[in-house]
Amino acid sequence: MKISNSNKIINYKLILRSITFLFLGLIILSLFTKIKIFNALPKYYFTAIFTSLFLIFELLMFAKNATYVLFNEDYEQISFKYYKLKLFKGNKKSIIFNKNNLYKYEILKKGIYKYSYIILYVKTKKGIAKYEPINIGLFKQKDVNNLLSILDKSIKK
Repeated sequence: MKISNSNKIINYKLILRSITFLFLGLIILSLFTKIKIFNALPKYYFTAIFTSLFLIFELLMFAKNATYVLFNEDYEQISFKYYKLKLFKGNKKSIIFNKNNLYKYEILKKGIYKYSYIILYVKTKKGIAKYEPINIGLFKQKDVNNLLSILDKSIKK
């Protein structure tokens, strides 16, 4: 079974790029044309206001810590492939393990938006490996429930 949050990630990227192009268009319009947008404000005030609003928006989107996640379960293995959407390209990471080796998992809620994160604990030859939290906050609730039920079944084996 495959579970992915690709639809929400596409919408997220579309919004981010649209806001960026709108910002750039407004900056170019305000700096390089003779059109007066607000008569009371000089051009550099207008530019400073839009730049501030754009930076606040970007910081809020960065705080979301949006992560593309692809969960795949087959007969013997479970895999998580994920990468964080950052301003610059994020590192692609993956966790692949046998179903029988899943020791436990934890669900945390953290960050400004209180998104859910999953932490996996997997049995290895050297002991129990704890993996970094994976943001599953952009999944639909139905997908989260499916994911957790698959993980629960794997732990009980």
